Amino acid sequence: MRVLGGVTDLAAGRIADQTTTRWGKFRPYVLFGSVPLLGLLVAVFSIPHGISSGEKLVWAYVSYALFQAAYRTVNIPYGSLAATMTQQPEERARLSTARMIFTALRMLRHNRLLVILCASSLALYTGVFGAQTVGIYYARDVLGDTNIFIAMTVAQTAGMRRPFRRPARPHTSRVA
Repeated sequence: MRVLGGVTDLAAGRIADQTTTRWGKFRPYVLFGSVPLLGLLVAVFSIPHGISSGEKLVWAYVSYALFQAAYRTVNIPYGSLAATMTQQPEERARLSTARMIFTALRMLRHNRLLVILCASSLALYTGVFGAQTVGIYYARDVLGDTNIFIAMTVAQTAGMRRPFRRPARPHTSRVA
């Protein structure tokens, strides 16, 4: 897949560089390449019913490879637009930075559940690390020895461990 991606990148860049249309050099790829890209995105996540496991695997590989080729055909010209818009390196950098920032903001806007999950995980880990820090300071400053914190952590972890119990087997009696 990686080799195919490298070949696709080179081919998409070369073809886009040699394109001359009334819409410009890169714009047709962004405009007209998005339709097959959408169709291939649907194909990647839509597995036909009634086919064997091997055929499903082939479907996954082929649809993903075609999706990646279509994505690169759209994204490489899209990323090259800044180079054709201005010759100033500072302006090119600003355009590329703005593109990346707005792409990230758009992804965050559409993935609210992911943002909530990340924020709650951050809050949880902040609380956990805060509690550990308080424990270290308590052991060092109040009890006078930091090694006590290690003993407290081991005792706390051992206290949380539940022994493994095997499920009871039903007793069967044999009648002779």
